[in-house]
Amino acid sequence: MEAKMSKFFDSVGNFFTGGDNIPWCDRDIIAGCEREVAEAATEDQKNDSMMRLSWALVHSRQTDDVNRGIGMIEASLDKSTSPLQTREKLYLLAVGHFRNGNYVRSRQLADRCLEVCLQYFIGFRLNVNQSFDSTIHAIDASSFVPWSRGNPYFNLLV
Repeated sequence: MEAKMSKFFDSVGNFFTGGDNIPWCDRDIIAGCEREVAEAATEDQKNDSMMRLSWALVHSRQTDDVNRGIGMIEASLDKSTSPLQTREKLYLLAVGHFRNGNYVRSRQLADRCLEVCLQYFIGFRLNVNQSFDSTIHAIDASSFVPWSRGNPYFNLLV
C-alpha cells in the first residue's frame, strides 16, 4: 500500500514539474535494431528496420545515440514517400531534440508534424467528399423514391 501511494505521489509530482513520460530505450534494444538492419533482405525491410533503429536511438538515454538518431532521421526525411511517414519522422526528430534539451526546436518540429497531419486529413476528406458527391450526382435519385413519377411502378402504388 505504501509503495502504491509513493508511486501515485511521484506521478502527480512529475505532472506538475513536467516530468518526462516519453519511453526510454537501452543499448540491448539498439543493438537488436542494428542487427535487424544488417540482416534486412529487401529495401522495404531495410527501411522499416532503419525507422525502428531511429526510434530506438532517439529514445536512448545516451546523448551520442540521440544525436545519431537525429542525423539518421534528418538524412532520410527527404526520402519520405507519404505524409504519414513524414509525420512519423518529424515526431521522432521532435523527440530527439526534446531529449537533447532543445525544447524550442522540438516544439517547432511538433508543430510541423501537426501541420502535416492536418493537411493529410483535409486532403483525405476532400477526396472522400468529392468521390461521394460525384457518386450521388451520377445516381438517378428518382429510382430510390417509390412514390415518384419516374418510378415505372408508380401507377401500381397509387
